[in-house]
Amino acid sequence: MMFRFLLLSSACCLTACKLPDVNLATSEPLKVDIKVDLNVYQHSTPEEAAKADAADEAAGQIEKRKYNRTAEIQELKNQRYVAETHRGVLLLRQQPAGTYGEYVKKVVEDENKDRMALMTAEAKKDRRELNDIMKERYTASLQGSHAGEWVEVPDPAKPESYKLEQKR
Repeated sequence: MMFRFLLLSSACCLTACKLPDVNLATSEPLKVDIKVDLNVYQHSTPEEAAKADAADEAAGQIEKRKYNRTAEIQELKNQRYVAETHRGVLLLRQQPAGTYGEYVKKVVEDENKDRMALMTAEAKKDRRELNDIMKERYTASLQGSHAGEWVEVPDPAKPESYKLEQKR
């Protein structure tokens, strides 16, 4: 009961009080001195920008082709016809006979062509050495490969050289 009385009386007191007026107007307008420097840089010409857009579109088409070829490449790895190399491309270890062998050869060549195009474009875009990109792709493909697939590994008997081995 006491609580209600205190609440009601404080509400009445607060509404009855009026805060004093504070004049925020100034007799003179405020003057602000602002100095602005605007520097405009053109990093590329419209032609260069168009070339970059075309290169991005081409890279997108290459990625799409690689994606569509993924199942075929994995099947060739499972059949032990191809191996991943330390350069980030495929090696045709064993070409089957006949028209299927020609088909396998063409698939591997197309895949390698697309991989090299993507790696070259990435190296150019990031201003890095192509060998660094190749090493990164090799490491990624080595980690993603399954047991039994052929991969190139460093040869301890010969420094700076590689040998083919089935992944364990």
